[in-house]
Amino acid sequence: MNNPVIIDTDGGGDDTFCIGNMLRLHKLGKCNIIGITTVCGNIKSDD
Repeated sequence: MNNPVIIDTDGGGDDTFCIGNMLRLHKLGKCNIIGITTVCGNIKSDD
């Protein structure tokens, strides 16, 4: 595997979709996910 990746994101729906896509790439051998972290970072859209 190549391209080691640490995913650091909040738990929003769009980020969950991204994590799913990255896990697919990992399964295909396109990247090497070495860690996933989540934080509470959602804000209102008007902020």
